[in-house]
Amino acid sequence: MNAPLTSDDLIGLSVPVWLARLTAARKRHPESDLLWHQEVIALYTLGYGDKAKRCLTAWRQARPSSAMPGRTAAEIDRAQCKPAAQWGPVFSRRRPNSSIRMETAVPLSAANPDAPLLVLEEDGIGDQIRWAHHLTSIASGSAIVVNGKISGLLARHYPQHHFIQAEDIRRYKPSHKPVYMADLDRLYWQHPAPLRPETHISAHPEHKARWQAALNAACTPGNRRIGFCFRSMHVTLMRSVYYLQPEDLAPFFERSDCDFVSLQYGQTAEETARLRALLGDRLIMPDGFDPIDDMEGLAGMTACLDAVLSASTLAADMASAMGVPVWRFMLGAGDAARLSDHRHWYGAASTPLFRSAGDRWYDIAARAASDTWP
Repeated sequence: MNAPLTSDDLIGLSVPVWLARLTAARKRHPESDLLWHQEVIALYTLGYGDKAKRCLTAWRQARPSSAMPGRTAAEIDRAQCKPAAQWGPVFSRRRPNSSIRMETAVPLSAANPDAPLLVLEEDGIGDQIRWAHHLTSIASGSAIVVNGKISGLLARHYPQHHFIQAEDIRRYKPSHKPVYMADLDRLYWQHPAPLRPETHISAHPEHKARWQAALNAACTPGNRRIGFCFRSMHVTLMRSVYYLQPEDLAPFFERSDCDFVSLQYGQTAEETARLRALLGDRLIMPDGFDPIDDMEGLAGMTACLDAVLSASTLAADMASAMGVPVWRFMLGAGDAARLSDHRHWYGAASTPLFRSAGDRWYDIAARAASDTWP
């Protein structure tokens, strides 16, 4: 396939041109049916429902015999990014619509609220950090399946639990009731649910001291230190609508009283050059900093920052968990379920910057930089 479309490219593409592109792609790549699903759902997510319906109609007319299952955005994302039904050995049925079946869940008010749980997590590291605040509310001795990169960080904060890898699940299945981490909020919490605590993650003093010294050496004295992250590591077309380009942050970068610390994992040489053109010497990239494989290091660096600008990624979730002010770029349409109580989902330190249909990320940044940026 050609280079992936950005969300703005997708919005600007006419339906006939879009169809011609997909038809040509399908001749070379059978997986373009999945790309079709991604692009249509991306349009819905951005708020362009009418255009998405026109694309759907055009594709059906062009491919009348094509199998087009009614797949949800969550299912497509799982097929693209997390292909294995990795919890098959634990549950006899697949998890529908990101929630276990009600018959497999028992509220905490049931007969044995102190029974240890087997807490499963199939989402990213940021999601695991965001939901970790629930771990103070479940029975001690529960087994928590997490990404190995954050097991040490979480074990330091929640020593009453066992943090394990997926291959260890069978040891705990007979004695621990399985539940998904995200479902703790819906199935294992009193209602109405309280706001998240202001902080539930803190930096290790040694890591904080290391990065404090590095920033003192690299930053201009008196300047505020602002972390930023514009995308996730894994970018597909459907996911790309949630992410920014370096130039989208230019309204913030114009502040001469701030130095900007890159929290971007997987940052390419080309992205670095674009950032350097925008920021010059105010782009801070400390040697040895690894924001994806060293979670204690990321926590230590985040603790040294005055604020963070980020798409809805690990960098934003870590800052929220630590109580560091975050300006989080989010899609208004895609996150409609979370609009009613943003603080409950993301913490009191998080300020949402919502993008609606017709907006560009640059426009959102420009308004925020002039209206809400302190």
